[in-house]
Amino acid sequence: MLDENEETPKIERAGKAFFVPKDEIQANGYDLSINRYKEVEYEEVNYEMPKVILEKLRTLEEEIKADLDVLEDLLS
Repeated sequence: MLDENEETPKIERAGKAFFVPKDEIQANGYDLSINRYKEVEYEEVNYEMPKVILEKLRTLEEEIKADLDVLEDLLS
């Protein structure tokens, strides 16, 4: 526990654990919701074009069908 004269350690608020100064908690009406204090970094996600994704799915489906045909032949 920190004494009143000790400074709060400087830990980034994006991690799993961090310190929040008492004054800040008090100013927020003692609301201890993590989302009030945690810094969230959003990263932009770039997806492939839908046609490219569909083509990949079709290719995978063809591979699966070919594998199923081989398995069926083994069971015959």
